[in-house]
Amino acid sequence: LGFVQGCAQGLHPVAQLFRPDNATPRLALDQTALAFGTVPPGVPVQRAVSVRNTGQAHLDGSATLSNAPGFSLASGAAYALDPGAASTTVVAFTGTSFGAVTGTAVFRSNGGWVSVPLTATVGFVLSGRIARTDGTGVPSVLVELQGTVNAITTTDADGAYAFSVP
Repeated sequence: LGFVQGCAQGLHPVAQLFRPDNATPRLALDQTALAFGTVPPGVPVQRAVSVRNTGQAHLDGSATLSNAPGFSLASGAAYALDPGAASTTVVAFTGTSFGAVTGTAVFRSNGGWVSVPLTATVGFVLSGRIARTDGTGVPSVLVELQGTVNAITTTDADGAYAFSVP
């Protein structure tokens, strides 16, 4: 009843996520996803994420991994950032089983949470180049891969081609 009476007097509740003086921490990342591409088995690869505090108060947080086989946090898992400051979190991947791998890096803080999808494919890149006898590449040649994996591609302007093979 008190609330209804207050509204009748011209008072209206207002929801605010941040204080009007902006004196709150805000988590911002420079990556929305981390793609590791095709990685040979057992070869470690790393990708960096810049973690920034775009707010006006101190930010404390940490990164964790969720359902991310083969992924690890190489450095920068915890961060404590003053307003305007940034740090780097490095995510590593080493695959052992052929195929596509996914996971999530979750960045949690007193200034918000952000989930970053992680993707990698464990396999090999088969590549080559088709050239004339004088060494110049032959563009637009159809190249076909046959076997347990079947794929088709076309050579680029320099005669190069590549296949990702698990």
